[in-house]
Formats: sequence, C-alpha cells, structure tokens
Amino acid sequence: MKKLLTATLVLGLCGAFSLPANATPEEDLKKFRTYHEKRFPKTPFNDYINGVYSVDSASR
Repeated sequence: MKKLLTATLVLGLCGAFSLPANATPEEDLKKFRTYHEKRFPKTPFNDYINGVYSVDSASR
C-alpha cells in the first residue's frame, strides 16, 4: 500500500511540474527574430541566408 501511495505521489508531482507548450509557431518565429536582431544589430535580415558567414566577419 505504501509503495502504491508513493508511486501515485511521484507521478502526480511529475505531472504537476510538466508544463504544456503554449507557444504558436508565429510566436516562436517572432521571438527567434527578435533575439537575433538584438544579438547582431548590424546584420541585415536578408544576409542571414548565409548562415554563420553573415554574423562572423572572420569566416567570410
């Protein structure tokens, strides 16, 4: 009985701490773009197509 109670308690706590994902793809895209615009303010948006070469001048 004690094992069952412990198992139920552990599963209940795991379920309580797992949060569902509420973000939409549009919100994720907006956050992603905002982060990179702040991190690399001098990089034009169209230059991101070049990958790491757009933000690292030494790699060019």
